[in-house]
Amino acid sequence: MVIKFDLSSVIPENVSITKAVLSLFFTTGTIGNKYSTAYRLTKEWDVSAVTWMDAAENTPWNTPGGDYTPVNASKIDYAPDSTWEEYDVTDILRQFIHGTPNYGLIIMSDPANGNKDRPYYSSDYTGADSLRPKLTITYSTTAITSPKHKDLLTGVLLQKNGPAARLFVPFEKQYRISLFNARGTSVGAVSGNTSGWYRLQTASLPGGIYIIRVITDNTTAVGKVICTE
Repeated sequence: MVIKFDLSSVIPENVSITKAVLSLFFTTGTIGNKYSTAYRLTKEWDVSAVTWMDAAENTPWNTPGGDYTPVNASKIDYAPDSTWEEYDVTDILRQFIHGTPNYGLIIMSDPANGNKDRPYYSSDYTGADSLRPKLTITYSTTAITSPKHKDLLTGVLLQKNGPAARLFVPFEKQYRISLFNARGTSVGAVSGNTSGWYRLQTASLPGGIYIIRVITDNTTAVGKVICTE
């Protein structure tokens, strides 16, 4: 099984990842005292064309099954039917945010026990969104003290607006602004090229400190903003 999460719009710059867990819901199949392992893939692949032999159309894997590295692999015992398997991929995620290409992960069964059927719910599963693969990332923002290009943050305001919040953008040029809570979860984003107030599309947003990332003119600034009442 191969899987990839787009991390470009999820993790702010200049943070320290403290924990990353890949969760896959195992349906039914081989169980017992066996194991499976999550490895970092070392080759790009196409979700619409990937197979055991090919990474993409007319592009075979160097090794049938997938090209990966054993460095920082995460091994767990098989889970019982209809339960979650959780892989600690902290070290792999740290590699991704420090410049290692993110080609995703491959989940491999215990090779010593032959070809085993290990079916999981994928991102296409329509029965319940909550059972699709999940990547839970916890990170520290203590490194964000004096960001580069901090002038981009000047004049940006975050205020309560009913149960949600609104964001004031003071400049008029193409931008994208993303907001994250202290756990690193995205709580809203706006984009445009004009100044003004923008309502964040989030169900609720309590007052407090949030991490904000501003991208404009190929420049990025990450800092802290207070949501006022």
